[in-house]
Amino acid sequence: MKLEGLTVNFLGDSITNQGYYLYNLRSAFQGKEEKCHVFNRGVAGNRAIMAQHILEDEIFWINPDYVVVCFGVNDLGIWLYDKFVPVTDELLAKRKARDDEYLHANEILIDKFNERGIKTIIMSPYAVDELLAESDAIYTEPDNNEKEDLIKQSFYKRKT
Repeated sequence: MKLEGLTVNFLGDSITNQGYYLYNLRSAFQGKEEKCHVFNRGVAGNRAIMAQHILEDEIFWINPDYVVVCFGVNDLGIWLYDKFVPVTDELLAKRKARDDEYLHANEILIDKFNERGIKTIIMSPYAVDELLAESDAIYTEPDNNEKEDLIKQSFYKRKT
């Protein structure tokens, strides 16, 4: 796929807002002749259901070729997966309601992008099985020196 001249817009929550995806994309283009335009519309605390209300102001005026959508952490309700909370029928019903709302919200976004001829890439939310915990026993090498300078080393010592 030729990327030269394309516009890519990231839409998501605080994880998108942090810009790590942009660092990765920028690293992939370093030293290449091809260039594309990249915008970040990640907003801390946003959920997929909220995004449909900001499309005109935040996405459509840019007229992107692609939108990369990454919501999920706020949508699914991480507190509903706390390993110290007993799993009850009520809790399972709350999880299902949040899951259904999240999936429906993504369907709405895809439909709105399709109406305008924008190609959509949906990233899956992070897997959640316990709260974040730092550990010296976990080490992940940063994939480039740029990240090593920008991201605290403790970030690589977290397990999820």
